[in-house]
Amino acid sequence: MFYQFGFSSQSIQLSLGNKFDTSNVTVMNGEGRIVSSSSSGLHYGMFEYMGYNCPSFNIDLGDKFYTSNITNMERMFQYTGYNSTAMSLDLGDGFDFSNVISYSYIFNGWDSTQIIYVKNATLQSWIINNGGNSNLTTSNVIIRP
Repeated sequence: MFYQFGFSSQSIQLSLGNKFDTSNVTVMNGEGRIVSSSSSGLHYGMFEYMGYNCPSFNIDLGDKFYTSNITNMERMFQYTGYNSTAMSLDLGDGFDFSNVISYSYIFNGWDSTQIIYVKNATLQSWIINNGGNSNLTTSNVIIRP
């Protein structure tokens, strides 16, 4: 969907706000395909390579980017913001990993300078333990106040 959006741009600010409601989506992926009714897959590059080589890059998924029905998040954020000097991702209030089964390479290519904001300690722990990247720690996976 946002595959390679802003590739090698100078600065990107993407905010989905409270209007981008994914509660009834079934598939959303890097090919830009969106299918309605209880979502099960957000995978293969939905945000892959987004902001690659972009010095300043920020994503806010907003409050209605729901993922509670998602089972597949493979490569969802792979290389998002890769080589960025200032990168942050706010997963918003609707992000949930509780039903995820497949998540290989979900945060592949992330480094310790890239920041992920989460709503609670459960999400923080899941990302650090399952994100598939030793660069993800409590120093850069931060619980929002």
